[in-house]
Amino acid sequence: MDHFYAHSWDRLSEDGKDQMSRRIWEGVRRDEYKFADLSKDIQEKEESRAYKLLSVSPKQSANVMRIPQKDKNDFIRAYESAIVKRRVKF
Repeated sequence: MDHFYAHSWDRLSEDGKDQMSRRIWEGVRRDEYKFADLSKDIQEKEESRAYKLLSVSPKQSANVMRIPQKDKNDFIRAYESAIVKRRVKF
C-alpha cells in the first residue's frame, strides 16, 4: 500500500481517491490497524483529503454532515497547526 500511495495515488481520479480513502478509514474503524501505524505518506494524504472535505468542500456527504461541528473544528485547527509546524523548521 505504501508503494501505491507513493507512486500511483496521484494518478487516480477523485472518485478513485474517495474509494481508497473509504477503505483506509473503514480499516481504521474496524480496528484492522491504527491510523498512526500507516506510513507518513498515507497519513498526510488522508489528513489532507479529510481537511478539504471538512473545511473547503461546499458539498458535504451525509457522513460528513453527521460529524459534530466541534469535532470538525477541532480537526481543522489541529491540521492547520500541524501544517504550520511542518513549514516552520527550526
